[in-house]
Amino acid sequence: MRRFVSKQERDRKLKRNQIVMGFGLVIVMFLSVLGYAFQTGSGNEESNNNQDSSEETINYNGLEFVESSGLWIAEQFIFSHGPYDVNSYLGLVEPEIKGAIDYEGKPLYIYSEEGNAEVELKANLGNIAEKIENSCVEGAECSGELPIKSCSGGENLIIVRKSDSVTRRIYQDNNCAIVEGPASDMLVMTDAFLFRILGIA
Repeated sequence: MRRFVSKQERDRKLKRNQIVMGFGLVIVMFLSVLGYAFQTGSGNEESNNNQDSSEETINYNGLEFVESSGLWIAEQFIFSHGPYDVNSYLGLVEPEIKGAIDYEGKPLYIYSEEGNAEVELKANLGNIAEKIENSCVEGAECSGELPIKSCSGGENLIIVRKSDSVTRRIYQDNNCAIVEGPASDMLVMTDAFLFRILGIA
């Protein structure tokens, strides 16, 4: 006979699986950056000549982006989309958005409805913020014991929220940076947000 599993236990298992997947993606992204750093730092012309011909390099605003295993790497940053894919979304970033300097050395909370966007935020802002923690926002249903944060609170909060197929916005609301769009655009919009606050574009 099948054992009855409570909603709380189901939610706990789902959250644990999401955390494991998130850490796995962060590790893959980190190892990709590390591998690229060793490859370019070797200075060996022969290894450069033997590079995989499928790798693409783009110079964008004075920064070299290298496409490797489906990810775009620029110095210590890593993105899911290349700069020219991101370029068409930069116009969505409203001028009042805070820059990376506003996150430097301070706790950062993230509420994301898209797992890969969350991983990308953590991978790129992890060495800027003092610490990064998942959170819940007022009015959202969250599993587990996440702290509830609001835009009027004193801490920095990034919200990645799904909207209908028409709404696409990247804006600042008090201490919240909000990336809002359809599920299909969430990751490229997160890249556009990161490009802007990191000063890449």
